[in-house]
Amino acid sequence: MVQLMGQAGLYIPANEESTIGIFSDIFADIGDEQSLEQSLSTFSAHMDNTISILNQIDERSLVLLDEVGAGTDPKEGAALAMAILDAIGTKGSFVVATTHYPELKVYGYNRAGTTNASMEFDGTTLQPTYRLLMGVPGRSNALEIASRLGLDDQIVAQAKALTSEDSQDLNDMIGDLVAQRKLAHDQTVKLDQDVANAQTLHDELAAKLEQYEQQKEKLMQQARQEANHTVATARQEADKIVQQLRIMQRQQGAQVKENQLIDAKGSLNALHVEDPRLNKNKVLQREKRKHDFAIGDAVLVKSYGQYGELIQKRGQSDWEVQLGILKMQVNEHDLEKVAKINSPKMKSRLQDDQLSGLHKHAKQQHDWIYVAIDMSKQCKKSINLWTMRF
Repeated sequence: MVQLMGQAGLYIPANEESTIGIFSDIFADIGDEQSLEQSLSTFSAHMDNTISILNQIDERSLVLLDEVGAGTDPKEGAALAMAILDAIGTKGSFVVATTHYPELKVYGYNRAGTTNASMEFDGTTLQPTYRLLMGVPGRSNALEIASRLGLDDQIVAQAKALTSEDSQDLNDMIGDLVAQRKLAHDQTVKLDQDVANAQTLHDELAAKLEQYEQQKEKLMQQARQEANHTVATARQEADKIVQQLRIMQRQQGAQVKENQLIDAKGSLNALHVEDPRLNKNKVLQREKRKHDFAIGDAVLVKSYGQYGELIQKRGQSDWEVQLGILKMQVNEHDLEKVAKINSPKMKSRLQDDQLSGLHKHAKQQHDWIYVAIDMSKQCKKSINLWTMRF
């Protein structure tokens, strides 16, 4: 009926995107055509229709056979049914045949170009589920249905005992196949649902990640602007403090009072605000270790571009640095810890370059520096030059 409706252009009860074939002829042998008037038994009526169908079909025909080979001895009927199906297949026609014969179930499994199918039946409720099971032959439920309908258990047990072992094994096998297929189907449905949920979650996370990246970039840009503003403000304040020190230096000469230096240092330190989140920053921690000084460390005096060795600490943040033959007091912010230079050639070259480098830098900066020239290796006296200006 569905095939004829589809070929007539009518809507059919099927899922969207379903497809159907197109046939030139559709033949059916369904129901019981026995007739006392024509002296036709059930078997004879079926054979009469089957013969007529075989004489008309071709490769574009669809044949529907209900209980093919029924109405006679089961073994002969099964053998005849298989022969009829082979004949239809030889002509290239499509055929759908229903049967209760176990032999035909085996035939559908063994023959190329054929497949078993069945309508699922719930043995617990004795109700059909109207679900088509492809690849699984239907099992006989006659004894279970008879027992559920109230037939005496002894009669049912005797019937089971009289059933051939092969038939029982076949029914058990079919039952296992149905159970396994149902389990696989349920798992497939669950997996499909899980995949759909995972895809939905993935899409949501992807959207949130994109939103986060955009927000992150926006916040980073804002933080850069705020940091630049803070640095610019701190630099201006630092320049003011340095300018005030220079004014005092010019006004008072070298006699800048200790409390004035402490006040200036406090003002500079007030410009630095420590963010506790930076304590976990590995890059900043690595940089911080470069400024964790101890006596004997090799250091780079950044403002002069010269290498030296720490001799002793002076005050809270100043160190006395040995730069070749020179000794110099340097603030630790101008120092950076480096690997020790043990090469004699490098040491000699550094000693030759120390004084010229210091002189060049001081001349460019026009600033006051503290220098101690140690001449103890050349003579017994040491000359200390304080507050020299180049």
